[in-house]
Amino acid sequence: MSKQEDAQPEIVLARIRQYFEEYLLPCYVAKNRAYAQTDTSGDAFYNFREGAKRWGITEEQYWGVLWGKHVHAIETWVRTGQAPDEIWRILNDVATYCMIQITKLAADGKIDWDEVVCDGQRYP
Repeated sequence: MSKQEDAQPEIVLARIRQYFEEYLLPCYVAKNRAYAQTDTSGDAFYNFREGAKRWGITEEQYWGVLWGKHVHAIETWVRTGQAPDEIWRILNDVATYCMIQITKLAADGKIDWDEVVCDGQRYP
């Protein structure tokens, strides 16, 4: 298959769906489970909540610190061509952290789970 054929929208969307289902979703589940491992209450975001309390910052700020270290690694890779890990792993972690934050914001009632915001437009 040529690069031009690879870029066809239906092929790109099928690959994104496959990537999401086969890698990102399992990664999200594993990371989210890890963030609740020390909790006895069943709170999937226990480590986010406790980490924020320990540091005296908001839960969003705590998430931002964790997410930000991955973004910094991407910036380093863009500038130098090198990163502390495989770039695809770092990109996967950024995507996973974004999914965790969206889920957490919805669980906390800060966003409407049934809406997606895209370019200022709301799509139910």
